Amino acid sequence: MINKIYGELIHSILNIEDGIMDEIVIEFDGKTVTYSEYKIITRKFIEKHVKTPEELLKLWLDDSKRWKFMEMLHEMQMDINFIKETEKTEKSDTFDVIANMLFEWPLITRSERAEQFIKGNIHEISQNNEDVKKIILDILEKYKKGGIENINLKILLNEDMIQRNAYNILKSNLGAENLAKLFNDVKIGLYKNSTKNG
Repeated sequence: MINKIYGELIHSILNIEDGIMDEIVIEFDGKTVTYSEYKIITRKFIEKHVKTPEELLKLWLDDSKRWKFMEMLHEMQMDINFIKETEKTEKSDTFDVIANMLFEWPLITRSERAEQFIKGNIHEISQNNEDVKKIILDILEKYKKGGIENINLKILLNEDMIQRNAYNILKSNLGAENLAKLFNDVKIGLYKNSTKNG
């Protein structure tokens, strides 16, 4: 038995072999429920706040609203990361995991989403000089590893970005006023056509 503790939520996972869940028992809100029941409870709660794919996308692209939404789930002891870990979908964007739960969309990985973006925007990316192009591709690599939270100006403060002088390179080539637009365009582009997945 493996016990995983997230705050007050205790997940007891029993007999998992080769990714097959024989039995999962969860202590939730003072009651013992199965994993399937826990996922249904989570889905129904999210459905109260997100009615359509368009609403989910709008929420997801707004950093402040997305953070508040995830905080709300955390406070309600609804752990999407636990669901991802249990179902071996850690490589998928949390957006896609939620969309799969709510709208039965097929799951794709963050890498697949990033590659779709590159394929659809290769002309625009290639119009930049080599240094800017490499930084954009590096930003996408960070998305592959950590998700949408890495599509943020703050990552230019990461040690690897500081060492390669990423901020100054982008500023001198794109203009300081366009840096936020670059990250916003990448973020929007990554989720382009997401509401058509279903």
